[in-house]
Amino acid sequence: MNIAHRGSGPRRGPACPPPSRLGRLADPVALHGTAFGRVLRGKVVLVLAMVVLSVVHDLVLGPRLVAALAGAGNPGPSAAARVAALRRRTAHLARINLGLGLLVVAFGLMLGRM
Repeated sequence: MNIAHRGSGPRRGPACPPPSRLGRLADPVALHGTAFGRVLRGKVVLVLAMVVLSVVHDLVLGPRLVAALAGAGNPGPSAAARVAALRRRTAHLARINLGLGLLVVAFGLMLGRM
């Protein structure tokens, strides 16, 4: 008996939807009307928000913090206050990004169970 040809029809894993549902998912207009499409759209929005926050961190807050740290060698309360404020903003941004990442994982789990 040839094991490679056992069974009838093509192999489908648990992640592949049945052909009847695949037709609706392939149509972008019909996709947005389904629960799967709404969850997928939410996940994409969360990922885009994470990318925007990462860009803000890398291109805005990071350089400002480096400049503030370079100027922190000068005595004065304003330089230290500026460094502290930028560190708080950076930490806050990291916490938001972590929360968004956890939501992306949750949305991925929801998509896998649909």
